[in-house]
Amino acid sequence: MQISIEELTDGVHQINLEGDPNSITISDEEVSFTTPLSIKGTLTVNEDSIILQATLSTQADLECSRCLKPIKVPISGKIAVLYEKSDRVISDPKDISDGDDVEILDYDTKSLGISHRIEELVQLVLPVKPLCSVDCKGLCSICGINFNEATCTCKSARVDPRWDVLQALLKEE
Repeated sequence: MQISIEELTDGVHQINLEGDPNSITISDEEVSFTTPLSIKGTLTVNEDSIILQATLSTQADLECSRCLKPIKVPISGKIAVLYEKSDRVISDPKDISDGDDVEILDYDTKSLGISHRIEELVQLVLPVKPLCSVDCKGLCSICGINFNEATCTCKSARVDPRWDVLQALLKEE
């Protein structure tokens, strides 16, 4: 996703962008998005820098990690980046990495590429273990029935035989 800065004058400029959520890459995740990426915020421009402050919002289709039911999860977060315009050459590229919230731009830069910022934010905001509800009961490990919808008659899992000695102590009391 690109933001054109070629014709921006000094001052605060509102931005309101929508983008294709399939244009971003989320590594090691099976995620699809149901709504476009919405980016709203401001660009504060002056002679030597540009400050991007924006809010990202979209909606992701995921699976509940307990019952595997499809769920929709709202995704939102803030992006804040300082773009410094400079003619200097950075002697050591390790000084400024992709994870920093500062980027160096040439004075003749015509647009800001923010796709990597969006991908990073979505990766951070996605839940590690998405749940359909906090009290989701999950699936039976034997027959696979969804405990939120019904109960089953499966025997509970076998007890590890190493605990038999302790179980015997409880019976003596």
